[in-house]
Amino acid sequence: MRTNTHLLAFLLLASVGVSLAAIEITQLPGFRLCRNTPQHLQLLSVEVDGPGCSRWPCLLFPGRAGRFRITLRNQHERFIKQLVTDIHGTVRIKGVGAVGGKQKVGMPGEVNAKACKHTDVKCPIEPYATFSITKDVVVPMQARMAHGRMVTEFKVKDGAGNILTCFRAPVRLG
Repeated sequence: MRTNTHLLAFLLLASVGVSLAAIEITQLPGFRLCRNTPQHLQLLSVEVDGPGCSRWPCLLFPGRAGRFRITLRNQHERFIKQLVTDIHGTVRIKGVGAVGGKQKVGMPGEVNAKACKHTDVKCPIEPYATFSITKDVVVPMQARMAHGRMVTEFKVKDGAGNILTCFRAPVRLG
C-alpha cells in the first residue's frame, strides 16, 4: 500500500510539473506576428509546452511533438463558422546547390487542418468570444537535414480561407 501511495504522489507531482512547464511566448525573443497580414482576431497569448520546453526557444527533435495553446478573441460582430489551422516550419537544409537553403515544410497533419475540434468552445465562435486552440505539433522528419533553428508559422483561418491571425516562433532543433 505504501508503494502505491508513493507512486501516486510521484505521478501527481510529475503531472503538476508538466502543466507548470508551459511558457507564455508572446513577449519572448523571436516571437512575432506575420508581416503584412491583418490580425482579424486579437491574439491574447501563446503558450508552448513539451519535454524540450523548459527554456526558450523549445528544443524539439524531428518526429517529436510540442504543444501550442493559442488564446484568441473574436473582435467582430460576426460568427466564425469554421476554423482552420495552417502550420509550417521554415528550416535551413544543409546541402549543395539547389538541394540546400531555406525550405518551407508543412507540419504533419497540420496543413489546412480543421481546428474547431481543438478549441475549448464549440464552433461557430460567437462575436466577441474568447477561446483557445490547443494543438500538438510534430516536427517534420524533413527537419533531420536542418541545422540550428526552425521558424514555425502558425496561421488561423476561417472556412473561406481568410487569415484571421498569423504568428511565427522559433524552435531549436535537436
